[in-house]
Amino acid sequence: LPAAPETPALQLISLGDEQNCVYTGGTLQAFIRGFDASIMEVRYNGVSNLVGSDLAVQATKAGTYTIRLILKDKVNYRWSDSVTTDANGDVVLTWTVAKKKIDRPVPNGETHVVNGNVLTYYPIGYDAALMKISGNQTGYGGTFTATVELLDPDNYEWADGSTDPIAFTWEVVGASTVFTVVMSVLGGASAAALCVAAVLFVRYRNKKASEAKATANTGAAA
Repeated sequence: LPAAPETPALQLISLGDEQNCVYTGGTLQAFIRGFDASIMEVRYNGVSNLVGSDLAVQATKAGTYTIRLILKDKVNYRWSDSVTTDANGDVVLTWTVAKKKIDRPVPNGETHVVNGNVLTYYPIGYDAALMKISGNQTGYGGTFTATVELLDPDNYEWADGSTDPIAFTWEVVGASTVFTVVMSVLGGASAAALCVAAVLFVRYRNKKASEAKATANTGAAA
């Protein structure tokens, strides 16, 4: 009868420094224990090399990798009856590297006021190293839509598993808008008082936005 060697097994590690199931931005490695190069060969569309009696395969991106193990001499050797093989009698191992999850950015609640400069909006949690943003700059008053997208959706995904762009509505008010709001509250107050009140109004809104941002950051850290 043909000899039945030990069937090699792919070692997958999901936790710790040696984990190899989630994209990290670096080279991941998985060992195939029990590979015998004297009677087996490997077909893998990637880097593989022998490390002692084990076969090491590498991956650099998220995705599903297929490792095919073939007996060199199928007359005198066979796989164990408990092993599942393909139509050619080869063992096929599957290695899945998941995308890395990152938190979705959230609205920052800030109110921008026209001041003669270009105003820029960033949601809380925006990371320029992982994301790109558009529609977040203007020098005029109005309501605008900023869109945040993943820079590398092939290897990263939002925490909910999606990769779709995220839209944020943000508003820029003119100085006249602030004065109108204050005037409606104070009625016939003096021009100087209105100016002071307008400044206080803007500071109050920005303070509230900052407090909301700090609260969100504290919650994320917890």
